[in-house]
Amino acid sequence: MKKTLLLAAALCLCISMTAFSAEEEMGVKGKKLVSGYLGYTLGFGDAFSDYEEVVGTETYKYSFDAGLNLGGAFHIGVTEKMLIGGELGFQSYKFESTVGSFSVSSSDMETNILASALYVLNYEEEKKMFLNFGTGIYGGGDSNLGLFGGIVYHKAMSSYDLILMPRLHYVLADGSKPLMLSLSIEASFPVGQN
Repeated sequence: MKKTLLLAAALCLCISMTAFSAEEEMGVKGKKLVSGYLGYTLGFGDAFSDYEEVVGTETYKYSFDAGLNLGGAFHIGVTEKMLIGGELGFQSYKFESTVGSFSVSSSDMETNILASALYVLNYEEEKKMFLNFGTGIYGGGDSNLGLFGGIVYHKAMSSYDLILMPRLHYVLADGSKPLMLSLSIEASFPVGQN
């Protein structure tokens, strides 16, 4: 788990060092962005491990997985290279229990409230790339603290930006430490005078 987080941090550092020079970039100070996203999340770590339990003569098999994610965000530029803001996201989870030939499946949707920062790696009119990182509360009522990070790539369309957003989420839950990779598509709209 620690190796994965270190690898992700090293990758982000390498990308930021190879980003376009500051002379080619425009600043983001004072810019406001509202965005919405939809994607799929893959679950890793001990919270998503399948396991079996023997009770009497029966063997129960359990499997867990993450699934669809969706949400919205608002960011405001506080410096020439940094936007800060917040996200409200929803994450679906799937659960399956099997004993013999009998199987039960269920799903649940949890709420995530995240504080988010976008650091400019490249900022041009047609394309923008940000390092995205932050922390927040995962799981709604469970209220587990978590960390996330990734790369956000914007491609300018006519009146909005189309965004690709791969991010890693590491939730510091009691008894398990789930790691999730969310792959999302987002649309971002400028607010006010940009």
